[in-house]
Amino acid sequence: MKKLNVCLVTLTVSPDSQDGSAKFIRGIFEYLKRQPNINVTLITAEWNLSLNEPHIVQKKVVKKSYFWIPQFTLEIIKFLKNNTFDIIHGNGPKGSLPLLLLGKGHKFISTLHDLGPYETQFSLIPIEKYLFKYVAKKASFITTCSNSIRKSIKKNIPGVNLNTIFNLYSAIEDKFKPYPSEAHRLKLDLGIEGPILLYIGRIALYKGVADIITAYKIAKKSIPNLNLVLGGKP
Repeated sequence: MKKLNVCLVTLTVSPDSQDGSAKFIRGIFEYLKRQPNINVTLITAEWNLSLNEPHIVQKKVVKKSYFWIPQFTLEIIKFLKNNTFDIIHGNGPKGSLPLLLLGKGHKFISTLHDLGPYETQFSLIPIEKYLFKYVAKKASFITTCSNSIRKSIKKNIPGVNLNTIFNLYSAIEDKFKPYPSEAHRLKLDLGIEGPILLYIGRIALYKGVADIITAYKIAKKSIPNLNLVLGGKP
């Protein structure tokens, strides 16, 4: 059986970058590497670390301001035109930008990791909201990481077909594992007694924080000494 040649295009990837989107695409990459019928290549920019890993291509870019945009875009377009892939998958609006410029007849998948451009102020690119919308409309399929984000994409961009949006649960943070002694000391410092429901991440609607609070209130009726700890920033 002929193997599928898959290319993942992303501005950042873990461990060179530690943002959620970088870890998410890394999870997809690691999964595809294990598939016997798939050859996967990931192309990205180099920001902090030279990964020197098989099947990962890093392109050096100017890190100052927005100068990386044309450089990264041109490097990706050149790479894709010199190589043949069955599936091209862009990570986020910035990772998918070069795919929009490949020309007619080039289809692609895009992962839209969150609704950040619509619901927060952390985006570094002023036009990212419009880029997000354009990518969502042009991608043949969209992948995201929760059903709430899937529904929010449809809500914010009505022209998108909900049947083309699929959820992938791909990344697990190794840091989030039990540390009993540290946890005990922290509970003492915070004056907490009883079990804890812990959330760590951005405090934003698209993260489902409101649903976590609702679930906590329901659970507390059965577990009176249950505590909720939220860690993050808007």
